[in-house]
Amino acid sequence: MRRAERSELTAFWRNLGVRPGRPLLCHSFAPSLGRPAVSPAHDVLGSLLDALGPEGTLFAPAFTYSYTEGQVYDLQASPSRVGVLGDLLRNVPGAIRSLDPNFSNAGLGPEAARLLERTGARSFGPGTFYERLIEADAQILLLGVDFTALPLFMQVERMAEVAYRTEKRFTGTTRDRGRSFRDAAIHFCRRFELAFENDRRTVGAAIEADPACRLATFAYGTHRLTTAKTVVRHAEALLARDPHGLIRFREETPRVAAAS
Repeated sequence: MRRAERSELTAFWRNLGVRPGRPLLCHSFAPSLGRPAVSPAHDVLGSLLDALGPEGTLFAPAFTYSYTEGQVYDLQASPSRVGVLGDLLRNVPGAIRSLDPNFSNAGLGPEAARLLERTGARSFGPGTFYERLIEADAQILLLGVDFTALPLFMQVERMAEVAYRTEKRFTGTTRDRGRSFRDAAIHFCRRFELAFENDRRTVGAAIEADPACRLATFAYGTHRLTTAKTVVRHAEALLARDPHGLIRFREETPRVAAAS
């Protein structure tokens, strides 16, 4: 199996276009890079921090879905359900994990506290991490994965008030350094009476064709780098043409009217 040194990975990120001093959100499948000299996730994390430099800020998802499943959200102990990079990042000294009990993100760098600040119950929409990420035009790195699971699309759907999703409030208990408190989180859920699946193939192809998106292969994966505003621009354009452009209905399910 291919092995990669941390320095080689750092050079690869820089050649791909990662800019130091900028925020970057990374969704990853670390084994796609082969077998780094120490461990895949540790060297990926270290190489990304090297590429961003001390003025850059790295974010990674650390979703737990705690309240949706009736579980306590422990800010320090609840493991990420979406890969190891977020789990590693949240445990780095100085890193911050957001208080969202379903869709937390971890961040390390000078912009982490500001972008991760939780000012309301919504996970997507006005005043959320994803809105600030777009405003900052953060870099988006898809490491060995495609656009299928990128939650930034749910931010676009929420702002467009798509008719196939609805807000749902979840309540539960959060624990932070031994202190427990009751909290609430509002998720922009799919309407479960409608049988559909997320379908980001069309928007993904449009983003990949944009000069603002760069693709490169390394080891066993294809890696994509773009910006938050590029993702949003193409998603909004697709929804303007087709209100159901980000999903695929099953054949027996009638389409719903677009929100007015």
